Amino acid sequence: MDDLDVTRCRDVYATDILKSLEQFGLQSDEPILYQSTRNQAYADALETLKHHGLTYPCSCTRKQLQIRLKDALYDGHCLSTPPLGSNVSTRIKLGTTLLTFDDQVQGTISKQFEQYRDDFIVRRKDNIYAYQLAVCVDDAEQNISEVLRGNDLLADTPSQIVLQQLLGISTPIYAHIPVIVDQNGAKLSKQTFASDVSQLPVKKTLVKVIALLGLNPPADLLDGNKHQILDWAVEHWSLNNWAKQQPRQKTITYDE
Repeated sequence: MDDLDVTRCRDVYATDILKSLEQFGLQSDEPILYQSTRNQAYADALETLKHHGLTYPCSCTRKQLQIRLKDALYDGHCLSTPPLGSNVSTRIKLGTTLLTFDDQVQGTISKQFEQYRDDFIVRRKDNIYAYQLAVCVDDAEQNISEVLRGNDLLADTPSQIVLQQLLGISTPIYAHIPVIVDQNGAKLSKQTFASDVSQLPVKKTLVKVIALLGLNPPADLLDGNKHQILDWAVEHWSLNNWAKQQPRQKTITYDE
Protein backbone atom coordinates (compact mmCIF):
# COMPACT_ATOMS: atom_id res chain seq x y z
CA MET A 1 0.00 0.00 0.00
CA ASP A 2 1.63 3.22 -1.21
CA ASP A 3 0.98 5.43 1.82
CA LEU A 4 4.43 6.98 2.25
CA ASP A 5 3.25 10.56 2.56
CA VAL A 6 1.59 10.56 5.96
CA THR A 7 0.65 14.23 5.51
CA ARG A 8 -1.72 13.29 2.67
CA CYS A 9 -2.68 9.64 3.19
CA ARG A 10 -5.61 8.66 5.37
CA ASP A 11 -6.63 5.21 6.63
CA VAL A 12 -9.96 5.58 4.86
CA TYR A 13 -8.19 5.79 1.48
CA ALA A 14 -6.55 2.40 1.97
CA THR A 15 -9.82 0.95 3.23
CA ASP A 16 -11.68 2.17 0.14
CA ILE A 17 -9.03 0.70 -2.17
CA LEU A 18 -9.22 -2.69 -0.50
CA LYS A 19 -13.02 -2.65 -0.58
CA SER A 20 -12.98 -1.91 -4.32
CA LEU A 21 -10.53 -4.74 -5.00
CA GLU A 22 -12.66 -7.15 -2.97
CA GLN A 23 -15.76 -5.94 -4.78
CA PHE A 24 -14.21 -7.09 -8.07
CA GLY A 25 -13.00 -10.39 -6.66
CA LEU A 26 -9.35 -9.36 -6.35
CA GLN A 27 -7.53 -10.39 -3.18
CA SER A 28 -3.93 -10.25 -2.04
CA ASP A 29 -1.99 -13.52 -2.07
CA GLU A 30 0.04 -12.39 0.94
CA PRO A 31 -0.41 -10.01 3.89
CA ILE A 32 -0.60 -6.40 2.74
CA LEU A 33 2.59 -4.39 3.19
CA TYR A 34 2.01 -0.77 4.21
CA GLN A 35 4.84 1.59 3.30
CA SER A 36 3.98 3.82 6.25
CA THR A 37 5.26 1.04 8.55
CA ARG A 38 8.53 0.52 6.67
CA ASN A 39 10.64 3.56 7.62
CA GLN A 40 13.33 1.48 9.31
CA ALA A 41 13.82 -0.63 6.19
CA TYR A 42 14.14 2.51 4.07
CA ALA A 43 16.53 4.06 6.59
CA ASP A 44 18.72 0.95 6.42
CA ALA A 45 18.80 1.12 2.62
CA LEU A 46 19.68 4.81 2.73
CA GLU A 47 22.46 4.09 5.22
CA THR A 48 23.88 1.51 2.80
CA LEU A 49 23.97 4.11 0.05
CA LYS A 50 25.58 6.66 2.38
CA HIS A 51 28.21 4.12 3.49
CA HIS A 52 29.30 3.77 -0.14
CA GLY A 53 29.42 7.53 -0.68
CA LEU A 54 26.45 7.52 -3.01
CA THR A 55 24.34 10.27 -1.41
CA TYR A 56 24.69 13.92 -0.49
CA PRO A 57 22.54 16.51 1.34
CA CYS A 58 20.64 19.13 -0.64
CA SER A 59 18.89 22.27 0.60
CA CYS A 60 17.66 23.52 -2.79
CA THR A 61 13.96 24.31 -3.05
CA ARG A 62 11.86 23.94 -6.19
CA LYS A 63 11.61 27.72 -6.42
CA GLN A 64 15.39 28.09 -6.26
CA LEU A 65 15.83 25.48 -8.98
CA GLN A 66 13.25 27.18 -11.19
CA ILE A 67 15.07 30.51 -10.83
CA ARG A 68 18.56 29.07 -11.26
CA LEU A 69 17.96 26.52 -13.99
CA LYS A 70 16.29 26.41 -17.37
CA ASP A 71 16.21 22.86 -18.69
CA ALA A 72 18.24 20.87 -16.16
CA LEU A 73 16.66 18.88 -13.37
CA TYR A 74 19.55 19.65 -11.07
CA ASP A 75 23.00 21.25 -11.33
CA GLY A 76 24.96 19.68 -8.46
CA HIS A 77 24.97 22.92 -6.47
CA CYS A 78 24.86 21.23 -3.05
CA LEU A 79 27.42 18.65 -4.06
CA SER A 80 30.01 21.37 -4.64
CA THR A 81 28.70 23.62 -1.84
CA PRO A 82 27.47 21.42 1.03
CA PRO A 83 24.53 23.03 2.87
CA LEU A 84 24.62 23.88 6.55
CA GLY A 85 21.98 22.79 9.02
CA SER A 86 19.68 19.79 9.15
CA ASN A 87 16.80 21.03 7.00
CA VAL A 88 18.00 19.14 3.94
CA SER A 89 16.86 16.43 1.59
CA THR A 90 19.08 13.59 0.42
CA ARG A 91 20.03 13.04 -3.21
CA ILE A 92 21.52 9.99 -4.88
CA LYS A 93 24.87 10.56 -6.60
CA LEU A 94 24.80 8.78 -9.94
CA GLY A 95 27.42 10.43 -12.12
CA THR A 96 27.26 9.45 -15.78
CA THR A 97 25.66 6.04 -16.06
CA LEU A 98 24.13 4.27 -19.05
CA LEU A 99 21.29 1.95 -18.07
CA THR A 100 19.77 -0.52 -20.54
CA PHE A 101 17.05 -3.06 -19.84
CA ASP A 102 14.59 -5.20 -21.78
CA ASP A 103 10.92 -4.49 -21.22
CA GLN A 104 8.59 -7.37 -22.11
CA VAL A 105 6.27 -5.01 -24.00
CA GLN A 106 8.24 -1.86 -24.82
CA GLY A 107 11.40 -3.63 -25.97
CA THR A 108 14.94 -2.47 -25.20
CA ILE A 109 15.02 0.75 -23.18
CA SER A 110 18.15 2.83 -22.61
CA LYS A 111 18.63 5.76 -20.26
CA GLN A 112 21.76 7.89 -20.13
CA PHE A 113 22.01 9.42 -16.68
CA GLU A 114 23.71 12.80 -16.84
CA GLN A 115 25.98 14.06 -14.10
CA TYR A 116 24.09 16.08 -11.47
CA ARG A 117 21.00 16.40 -13.67
CA ASP A 118 19.59 13.01 -12.75
CA ASP A 119 20.60 12.95 -9.08
CA PHE A 120 17.08 12.43 -7.79
CA ILE A 121 15.92 12.81 -4.18
CA VAL A 122 15.68 9.63 -2.08
CA ARG A 123 14.54 11.34 1.15
CA ARG A 124 12.69 14.62 1.40
CA LYS A 125 13.39 17.46 3.82
CA ASP A 126 10.41 16.38 5.93
CA ASN A 127 12.06 12.94 6.33
CA ILE A 128 9.56 11.20 4.05
CA TYR A 129 11.33 8.63 1.90
CA ALA A 130 10.95 8.88 -1.85
CA TYR A 131 8.81 6.41 -3.76
CA GLN A 132 11.77 5.35 -5.91
CA LEU A 133 13.68 4.09 -2.87
CA ALA A 134 10.67 2.60 -1.11
CA VAL A 135 9.40 0.59 -4.06
CA CYS A 136 12.82 -1.01 -4.62
CA VAL A 137 13.16 -2.02 -0.97
CA ASP A 138 9.57 -3.31 -0.81
CA ASP A 139 9.83 -5.34 -4.02
CA ALA A 140 12.93 -7.01 -2.62
CA GLU A 141 11.19 -7.70 0.70
CA GLN A 142 8.26 -9.38 -1.06
CA ASN A 143 10.47 -11.26 -3.55
CA ILE A 144 8.76 -9.64 -6.53
CA SER A 145 10.08 -11.26 -9.70
CA GLU A 146 7.77 -9.72 -12.33
CA VAL A 147 6.22 -6.25 -12.50
CA LEU A 148 3.39 -5.40 -14.89
CA ARG A 149 2.23 -1.79 -14.78
CA GLY A 150 1.19 1.16 -16.93
CA ASN A 151 3.65 2.74 -19.36
CA ASP A 152 3.15 6.06 -17.59
CA LEU A 153 5.65 4.67 -15.05
CA LEU A 154 8.19 3.60 -17.66
CA ALA A 155 10.28 6.75 -17.18
CA ASP A 156 10.76 5.88 -13.49
CA THR A 157 12.03 2.37 -14.13
CA PRO A 158 15.68 3.19 -14.98
CA SER A 159 16.04 5.07 -11.67
CA GLN A 160 14.61 2.10 -9.79
CA ILE A 161 16.92 -0.36 -11.55
CA VAL A 162 19.95 1.80 -10.74
CA LEU A 163 18.94 1.83 -7.07
CA GLN A 164 18.48 -1.93 -7.12
CA GLN A 165 21.98 -2.35 -8.51
CA LEU A 166 23.51 0.03 -5.97
CA LEU A 167 21.71 -1.76 -3.12
CA GLY A 168 22.68 -5.20 -4.39
CA ILE A 169 19.11 -6.43 -4.78
CA SER A 170 17.53 -8.32 -7.67
CA THR A 171 15.87 -6.53 -10.56
CA PRO A 172 12.41 -7.84 -11.51
CA ILE A 173 11.31 -8.48 -15.08
CA TYR A 174 9.32 -5.44 -16.23
CA ALA A 175 6.38 -5.13 -18.60
CA HIS A 176 4.79 -1.73 -19.19
CA ILE A 177 1.41 -1.77 -20.92
CA PRO A 178 -0.59 1.19 -22.27
CA VAL A 179 -2.79 2.91 -19.71
CA ILE A 180 -6.51 3.36 -20.19
CA VAL A 181 -7.48 6.90 -21.17
CA ASP A 182 -10.69 8.83 -21.67
CA GLN A 183 -11.99 10.18 -24.98
CA ASN A 184 -9.73 13.22 -24.60
CA GLY A 185 -6.63 11.11 -24.20
CA ALA A 186 -6.25 11.75 -20.45
CA LYS A 187 -5.44 8.84 -18.12
CA LEU A 188 -8.40 7.76 -16.00
CA SER A 189 -7.92 9.23 -12.53
CA LYS A 190 -9.55 11.40 -9.90
CA GLN A 191 -7.72 14.39 -11.38
CA THR A 192 -9.52 13.87 -14.70
CA PHE A 193 -12.85 13.21 -12.95
CA ALA A 194 -13.04 9.59 -14.04
CA SER A 195 -15.92 7.53 -12.70
CA ASP A 196 -15.39 5.85 -9.34
CA VAL A 197 -14.70 2.22 -10.24
CA SER A 198 -16.58 1.05 -7.15
CA GLN A 199 -19.75 2.52 -8.68
CA LEU A 200 -19.43 0.57 -11.95
CA PRO A 201 -21.16 -2.76 -12.69
CA VAL A 202 -18.74 -5.49 -11.57
CA LYS A 203 -19.10 -8.19 -14.21
CA LYS A 204 -19.47 -5.82 -17.16
CA THR A 205 -16.44 -3.84 -16.05
CA LEU A 206 -14.30 -6.96 -15.57
CA VAL A 207 -15.15 -8.23 -19.05
CA LYS A 208 -14.45 -4.78 -20.54
CA VAL A 209 -11.03 -4.61 -18.89
CA ILE A 210 -10.20 -8.15 -19.98
CA ALA A 211 -10.92 -7.12 -23.57
CA LEU A 212 -8.77 -4.00 -23.19
CA LEU A 213 -5.92 -6.25 -22.04
CA GLY A 214 -5.88 -7.90 -25.46
CA LEU A 215 -7.92 -10.99 -24.65
CA ASN A 216 -11.09 -12.02 -26.49
CA PRO A 217 -13.71 -12.84 -23.87
CA PRO A 218 -16.72 -14.82 -25.16
CA ALA A 219 -20.14 -13.20 -25.00
CA ASP A 220 -21.44 -15.75 -22.51
CA LEU A 221 -18.70 -14.87 -20.01
CA LEU A 222 -21.10 -12.31 -18.55
CA ASP A 223 -23.35 -15.18 -17.53
CA GLY A 224 -20.78 -16.31 -14.93
CA ASN A 225 -19.98 -14.72 -11.60
CA LYS A 226 -16.98 -12.44 -11.00
CA HIS A 227 -14.75 -15.30 -9.86
CA GLN A 228 -15.51 -17.32 -13.00
CA ILE A 229 -14.71 -14.28 -15.13
CA LEU A 230 -11.36 -13.83 -13.39
CA ASP A 231 -10.62 -17.56 -13.67
CA TRP A 232 -11.21 -17.35 -17.44
CA ALA A 233 -8.89 -14.35 -17.69
CA VAL A 234 -6.12 -16.10 -15.75
CA GLU A 235 -6.43 -19.23 -17.89
CA HIS A 236 -6.25 -17.30 -21.18
CA TRP A 237 -3.73 -14.64 -20.17
CA SER A 238 -0.55 -14.42 -22.23
CA LEU A 239 1.68 -11.38 -22.06
CA ASN A 240 3.65 -12.47 -25.12
CA ASN A 241 0.57 -12.70 -27.31
CA TRP A 242 -0.77 -9.43 -25.96
CA ALA A 243 2.55 -7.64 -26.47
CA LYS A 244 2.84 -8.84 -30.06
CA GLN A 245 -0.62 -7.52 -30.87
CA GLN A 246 -0.19 -4.05 -29.40
CA PRO A 247 1.79 -1.10 -30.81
CA ARG A 248 4.13 0.18 -28.12
CA GLN A 249 2.47 3.58 -27.91
CA LYS A 250 -1.10 2.36 -28.39
CA THR A 251 -3.85 4.40 -26.74
CA ILE A 252 -6.54 2.33 -25.00
CA THR A 253 -9.80 4.22 -24.59
CA TYR A 254 -12.40 3.23 -22.02
CA ASP A 255 -15.77 4.10 -23.52
CA GLU A 256 -18.41 3.71 -20.86
